[in-house]
Amino acid sequence: GHSIGVHGKHHVSWTSLADKQLEAELSECKMWLEDLLGQPIRSCCAPDGEVNRRVLRTIQRCEFRVCCTAWPAMNRLADAGGSLSRIYVGRADTLHTFMQKVRGAPLVYLRRKLRKAILALHKRLLNR
Repeated sequence: GHSIGVHGKHHVSWTSLADKQLEAELSECKMWLEDLLGQPIRSCCAPDGEVNRRVLRTIQRCEFRVCCTAWPAMNRLADAGGSLSRIYVGRADTLHTFMQKVRGAPLVYLRRKLRKAILALHKRLLNR
């Protein structure tokens, strides 16, 4: 099976939005999908998988049951608490790297985190 969920109206980082902006980003997209499909939308997936406690509280207020994140981990039903980890699989992944990701090998994620940190620093320096 599958489900259809919200990924945001403008595909911006939810952690960077103020509370009212975040609520609008989620609720407007949710209403649009519900009107289009005629069914309640209960799931969402954060752009770039970035969430924090404040975002998770807002997600609950908007009546989502689950939010997919980019936290590299395997999911256990008892630990879910409304968020699900997901494993990014891209074109460059081989069976070997895929298996490392599934097993939670920390070095697999180091390259992605390092690249993201460098890009954020570069962006911050350009905006000065």
